[in-house]
Amino acid sequence: MRRGGGGGGPHGGGKEASGLSRDRRPVVLASFRRPFRRLGLSDALGFGLIATMVAATTTTVYALGGAPNTAVHGFYFPIIYAALRFGRRAGVLTALVAATLSGPLMPLDVAAGTSQPIEAWAVRLVFFVLIAFAVHWLARQDPRPLEEMLRDSATHFRLRGALARNEVTAHYQPIADLNTGQVVGAESLCRWADRAGGYHSPAQFIPAAERTGLVIPLGQHMLTTALDQAARWARGPGPAPMVTINVSAVQLTHPSFLPDLVTALGVHQVRPELVCLEITETALIRDPHQAVRVVRAAHDLGLLIALDDFGIGYSSLAYLRDFPIDIIKIDQSFVAEVDCDPKTNSLVMAIIEMAKALGATTIAEGIERPSQLESLRSLGCDLGQGWHLGRPAPPEQITSSFARLAVGPKDRDPTATALASPPPDPSSPDRP
Repeated sequence: MRRGGGGGGPHGGGKEASGLSRDRRPVVLASFRRPFRRLGLSDALGFGLIATMVAATTTTVYALGGAPNTAVHGFYFPIIYAALRFGRRAGVLTALVAATLSGPLMPLDVAAGTSQPIEAWAVRLVFFVLIAFAVHWLARQDPRPLEEMLRDSATHFRLRGALARNEVTAHYQPIADLNTGQVVGAESLCRWADRAGGYHSPAQFIPAAERTGLVIPLGQHMLTTALDQAARWARGPGPAPMVTINVSAVQLTHPSFLPDLVTALGVHQVRPELVCLEITETALIRDPHQAVRVVRAAHDLGLLIALDDFGIGYSSLAYLRDFPIDIIKIDQSFVAEVDCDPKTNSLVMAIIEMAKALGATTIAEGIERPSQLESLRSLGCDLGQGWHLGRPAPPEQITSSFARLAVGPKDRDPTATALASPPPDPSSPDRP
């Protein structure tokens, strides 16, 4: 993350004493806010959490006969801060010190000359330690903001119902040979339209499914749907097209993924060489050892393996060495400028040449202009997909495209398209 350098502003390192004093106050406040952000809480929710815990504990201790002096309960603040900022041990140590200071040794809670009972001190000690453990556990379990947790919970509930009602379907985007213009495959994309006709963006509900664990049944549903469609296309006239299926990081490393894949291949009687699993770098680095085992096992079954979104993230060449990669998908952020930026053009050319040296096929994602198509053709890219070649659509609409050209052959006008696609609309629900 790029950080700004010093300058002449209020944080630029002024030497006057008054300026230094003013600068230290926001630093101290930011230091106090930082633990909330480790929890994933906004400032308001963080202070609200503290206030709620203190109020609940104060009420409980008071009901059990504790001291009425509220100054004692100020010790909850350093306990919560230490547990959030420094971890469980620091939180418990702070709780023990606070309990000692607020106990019989120091009569902080003496009211009207009456010392506190030992039982009240013991109750307070237990609460101090429990609060330290609870805050530390919350910080470790889920660092998401509370608002996001509530949204994810609601999405999880609705999406589970949508799966049960078969509202989640697959659309397919054509993949074309850039030299011949022939459609040779299609990428399976998840789509969710509810009973009221509302469309839900995959960019929102798929990450929520990953965070809540629902991506496992969702991925299984998409896998069986795509394999069933691949078998249907294979039984049709003409060459059988390749079907690519996106596999998330959570799904790839789940113990049931490989057995479910083998079972689904057998049930739908689809030839493995017609199926391509698209895997991102995130999926590979989540659990490298498990990912290597699963990817190699799938490749040994005859399935093709594609490295998706190549060029972003770490883009480590070790993935190409350690994993059996058949296809490299060039990320659309590179394709977007391949026809207008010389550096991007050179990078795409390097990716294509590297793929050829490794015996891998290249697929360019996000082709939306004729000039992009022509640049990719001149660089030797094998396959491509994007709105210029064909929009994602239900399978019955894609089936007819396998019998015709998505674009003209290399020696014809590159602007000619058989899947006539108007200029892309960024707000359209059909965008992948």
